[in-house]
Amino acid sequence: RPDNNPRRPENAFEVVSEVARRSGVQMVRDRMSWAETNPAPGRYEWTYYKTNAELLAKRGIAPSGMYHDAPDWTRRNTCLPVDLTATYAFAKSAAEAFRGQMTNWEFWNEQDIGFAPESAWDYASALKAAYLGFKAADPALPVAIGGYAMTPIAEYADVVMANGAKDYFDIFNIHAYRPISNYAQIMEDIRNYLKRHDIADRP
Repeated sequence: RPDNNPRRPENAFEVVSEVARRSGVQMVRDRMSWAETNPAPGRYEWTYYKTNAELLAKRGIAPSGMYHDAPDWTRRNTCLPVDLTATYAFAKSAAEAFRGQMTNWEFWNEQDIGFAPESAWDYASALKAAYLGFKAADPALPVAIGGYAMTPIAEYADVVMANGAKDYFDIFNIHAYRPISNYAQIMEDIRNYLKRHDIADRP
């Protein structure tokens, strides 16, 4: 993204996307700001996020789209949006704008920690609205639940599922920050979670 780094090269977006291609990267998770790209109802400014997606897709790199950071006009002293109609509309608009470039969309980031201090049922509600928006624009596009940060998986994630989230994502998503020596245990925990909620077939 644009910044004041004195070492930033000219044509920085082209340079970075070409470096990614030459290094053999196959997928890039581009983290978009909802507040930045949808500053007012019905107003969308995709800016350099669209540039990134186009340059990466042109080089055969699959962009994985995600966003959080709801605009002020969609929330009330919260991080998550309370305006679920706006949540639906933004997801639909994003999927339309980036159609044919994003290989999936992910709703939110690490909602089980500080990115969404609200209740798990608030996240489940917003996830449902976003999922329906994504699918309205592109029914074949896979949608990932926001990446959980906690391993072992916290009770928060069970409560999300207890609030009907099962049918509103295609890909289970988790970030593993623990040492690689713990990965076998992490994977066992994930598989048990998926079985417990009857979604063992989800990638």
